[in-house]
Amino acid sequence: MNSPLRVLHLEDNAADTELIHATLEAEGVQAKLTRVEAEDDFVGALQQERFDLILADYTLPSFDGLAALAIAQQRARDVPFIFVSGTLGEDIAIEALKTGAIDYVLKTRLSRLVPSVQRALREAEERAERKKAEEALRRSESELRQVIETIPAMVWCALPDGSNVLVNQRWADYTGQSATGLGWQAAVHPDDLGRHLDAFHKSSVKGVPFEDEVRFRRADGEYRWFIVAGVPLRDERENIVKWYGTFTDIEDRKQAEAALQQSHKRLRALIEYSSDAVFLTASEGTVTYASPSVDGMTLGYSAQEFVGRSVLDFVHPDHLAEVASRLAEALGNPGQLVSCEALVRHKNGSWRWLDARVRNLLHEPSVHAVVVNFRDITERKQADEKFRGLLESAPDAVAVVNREGEIVLANAQLEKLFGYQRREVLGKKVEMLVPERSRGKHPEHRAAFMADARTRPMGSGLELYGLHKDGREFPVEISLSPLETEEGLLVSSSIRDITERKRVEEKIGQREAELRQLVDAIPQQVYVFAADWTPLFANQRDREYTGLTLEEAQSRDAVARLFHPQELKKLEALHERALVEAAPFELEARIRGRDGQYRWFLIRDNPLRDEQGRVLRWYGTRTDIEDRKRAEETLRRAQTELAYVTRVITMGELTASIAHEINQPLTAVVTNANACLRWLAAPIPNLDEAREAVARIARDGKRASDVIGRIRALVKKSTTEQAYLDVNEVIQEVVGLVQWEIQKHGVVLRTELAAHLPNVLGDRVQLQQVILNLVMNGIEAMSGVTDRARGLLIRSRQHGSDKVLVAVQDSGIGVDRENVEKLFNAFYTTKSQGMGMGLAISRSIVENHGGQLWVVPNDGPGATFQFTLEQHP
Repeated sequence: MNSPLRVLHLEDNAADTELIHATLEAEGVQAKLTRVEAEDDFVGALQQERFDLILADYTLPSFDGLAALAIAQQRARDVPFIFVSGTLGEDIAIEALKTGAIDYVLKTRLSRLVPSVQRALREAEERAERKKAEEALRRSESELRQVIETIPAMVWCALPDGSNVLVNQRWADYTGQSATGLGWQAAVHPDDLGRHLDAFHKSSVKGVPFEDEVRFRRADGEYRWFIVAGVPLRDERENIVKWYGTFTDIEDRKQAEAALQQSHKRLRALIEYSSDAVFLTASEGTVTYASPSVDGMTLGYSAQEFVGRSVLDFVHPDHLAEVASRLAEALGNPGQLVSCEALVRHKNGSWRWLDARVRNLLHEPSVHAVVVNFRDITERKQADEKFRGLLESAPDAVAVVNREGEIVLANAQLEKLFGYQRREVLGKKVEMLVPERSRGKHPEHRAAFMADARTRPMGSGLELYGLHKDGREFPVEISLSPLETEEGLLVSSSIRDITERKRVEEKIGQREAELRQLVDAIPQQVYVFAADWTPLFANQRDREYTGLTLEEAQSRDAVARLFHPQELKKLEALHERALVEAAPFELEARIRGRDGQYRWFLIRDNPLRDEQGRVLRWYGTRTDIEDRKRAEETLRRAQTELAYVTRVITMGELTASIAHEINQPLTAVVTNANACLRWLAAPIPNLDEAREAVARIARDGKRASDVIGRIRALVKKSTTEQAYLDVNEVIQEVVGLVQWEIQKHGVVLRTELAAHLPNVLGDRVQLQQVILNLVMNGIEAMSGVTDRARGLLIRSRQHGSDKVLVAVQDSGIGVDRENVEKLFNAFYTTKSQGMGMGLAISRSIVENHGGQLWVVPNDGPGATFQFTLEQHP
């Protein structure tokens, strides 16, 4: 050993300490012994000095060995503890070993002391080396995981059956769920899953790199398109053992034929290593010494098994020439450090990767050997291969740069994009990939990023260009991502060629300009709303009419400022319903112009939906219908006048019936008045009979008044009044007016009125006019019938789920099937004295009430005229 062994000796007999010291030196173990007797001295010594070994007697006057062992376990756990005692029994020795002692030696058998010490020191050194290796492995795993999580892309690793064994945090952030096993399939769009699995299976069977376009669901439920790219990892037999790949977002490219700004960074951390074992070799490579730490290596050999053999005996044949070359280089350059990595054979026949650092110290008298420091880097090499697979599968060019701006790692996509071979860029300044005009400021930008290193786009808002090896420039998009490693800060740059995207964007810009010119030239008002009805756009014609600027037209209150208050409420209700139904709608509304006057417009709105059916925009037009509305109002007034004239003419035809209806209650009034006078003129007035007669007079007077009121309402010239009506009541009122006509023409009138019909919304007088016209037409149609009974049937019933039907059926001469529709034309009549307007006006009235009027020939004689009206609760 280079320095004496530091030994803390717990012993109350100084002579025993000297004996133990002599025993150690006799066996070639140089040692410095520090003797203590009491507990305080023992604790103080452990606090003041670091010892290589603790030897302890079991029994002392004021202390004992087991108590000392407990203290050593707390304060110097890594220091070997051996009992050297003359009184240690077997049971106590076993207890001591269980508690943590390495060994026990009886003072009567000190010949065992040196082997026991050597074994204890060797085991301690092995534990220290193992602890160091475990710590290095944990640090390596942490760094590797950090690499995965800092790569600005979604990264995956899967088994050949498609089940994931690894995804980075970006997957969980995007999908909101785990992707281990086959759980990732839940995020795939149902329409893509089968095709995607089939594509993956075919790639697995053929053993070729995998690429597919598929939609994945985001955490908020939205699907986006991705390119899924993967490459296989094979074992020595070329069997695929795993797939490594990435998900690249291409949503914008799918929608606008342009590549999305999506950064995929791959970086590789330089793994710091230290010497784990030491060989001393002769000039030809024969091992003359192997350090004890070799026993702790993962090659399966003991240190002694290497001694006398050449290091080349253990090197893989494929690496033999390289290792021999590196040894020759070291021999030719004394004192210079030479490094190499090679596969070395394990004792069981497998191969392990070693990293060796060779220094020729043959010229140093104290060493006179070639020193080889080496360590097992198999795990690091496997991780290296794993991340190289990820790096090479990236669709973007990747350059990893150190603080000095030197490229330390590049992938195949960078070679393809810039035209360089990898060896031409490694170790060179990254500015070689930048156009000459931008190189001057690039180091400043790089230094600024290093000062505030975080994942972000490079040159946000600027146009960036790359420089190809042949001198041509091309537009690029760059994303930067930092990684702290033990070797310092590295920056991964993902570089994407956006030449095609720029071309498409320019083309889209031209098309948008042409489309805007076209929209402004359309002879209609055109506008665009967001999904929540926020105004986004109004064309030139719209702004010219309203007088609003483009900014004012895009304000939230633009609609409220322009629409008439009455139509504004309807529009707001339609907007609320459209948010739920997402269906096109129309509305006629008054909109105020720049002169403050309102004009009528026909508004049509249609939604634009995405692939999931969600509304993205509302597109609409406004067509000026002011002139049409005025013409409709003029027509409506003319129709009202004509309907009034028709009612008056009809009432003229009912003169006899009206007179009869009025005469009956008036005759009853006279008769009851005379009876009342007689009861009052009697010697003893009969007041009860007189009272009943007066009550009958009042009843008949009201009856006459009701008849006159209905007649007055029919002939009165008034505006339309909408109200909720009972259709059966309207029918009964008309029946009361035509009783005399029914009797005069010998018609048998029947009614079949359904009970509990829902109300309809309409004008009572107009609906009475329709029913009266149909009843009078039926009576006239049967006036020439002599060979059968003249029957008229009026029915009412529910029609479908939302309408009420009224039918008037006669047994007259019927209608010609070929001329059914002509009956409703104006001035068409089959009667010698008719005007041909009754049915035309009746149909117009019904249609204005939202219903339909039509005629159906009966299976027997006659015809049935019927109409429907919308019901209202």
